[in-house]
Amino acid sequence: YKAHRWPAGWDWRWQALNLTRDKLGDLVPAGGELGRISPDAARLTGLPVGLPLIAAGADKACEVLGAGCVAPWQAALSFGTTATFNTVTRKFVSINPPMPPYPAVIPGQYCLESQIPQGFALVRYFRDQIAAQELAAEQESSGEDWLAVLERWLASTPAGAHGLMWQPGLSVQASGESLSRGALLGLSAQHGKADWYLALVEGLLYALRDGMNHVTRHTKQPVSMLFAAGGGAQSAAVMQTAANVFGAPIHQPHTHETSGLGAAICAAVGTGIYPDFAEAVRAMSRVERVFYPEAAAAAHYDRLYHHVYRPWVRALADLYRREAHNA
Repeated sequence: YKAHRWPAGWDWRWQALNLTRDKLGDLVPAGGELGRISPDAARLTGLPVGLPLIAAGADKACEVLGAGCVAPWQAALSFGTTATFNTVTRKFVSINPPMPPYPAVIPGQYCLESQIPQGFALVRYFRDQIAAQELAAEQESSGEDWLAVLERWLASTPAGAHGLMWQPGLSVQASGESLSRGALLGLSAQHGKADWYLALVEGLLYALRDGMNHVTRHTKQPVSMLFAAGGGAQSAAVMQTAANVFGAPIHQPHTHETSGLGAAICAAVGTGIYPDFAEAVRAMSRVERVFYPEAAAAAHYDRLYHHVYRPWVRALADLYRREAHNA
């Protein structure tokens, strides 16, 4: 990752993965030309003969670029199946050794990523396994689809979900802890499924805030501008809750499909439409809306994060370690 080339032929990784160099293509920087569409490829794909094929970056690297995150003081939140906090840096620094940072799209930069593998995919788990009956009843009575019902639940439930907290778990690695299971705190018979859903969203956002703090502890670079993309970013209620949990404005790009946009930016630079990535991002990515934190809710979330969520997560991580040791 650091040298941007495949390991030497004697390197142990080839044997560990049962690979040989001839099975892998040549590495080309993002925006570089991989080749041209051949007549055979054109016949099979419908693409024109001679069309240049341009290299892009990893999916998250493209997502970060497409969101507009091009400097170390900026960061991108991804509210997708895997929820992530991402920023870029020119320092080759590992935030979770021995895993290295991976190359960003812009030459000389690296992506620092903290992730929740089961991120907003948990929304479907909530729909199917926890609130199926309530959602079906509300859909029938209101005529709304299930996402619209969840949006209404989220917007109408007060910050803190009436004392319910959901640690999403399922291999959260945002702040260095590895939690293989989720947990609920403060559950009572008075909690409805709207409380459960807000607690889930809040838990994912607390974990992403953990991720931001984990990254900035390593980089010593504060983040002062946050973008958000991914399917969950289409929800105004999720975006407002994120602004409140982070206590900072959240910038919503004009499309939630910023990974595809980032790949298109690579193609635009590679074909000479724009001279460099900075100019291409300025021309092709824009902020559609900014969600600002609501003072009272943001202060409430800050107290919950520091005085409840963080001590609870540390205790859970210790409990799971002791349980695994005694198994």
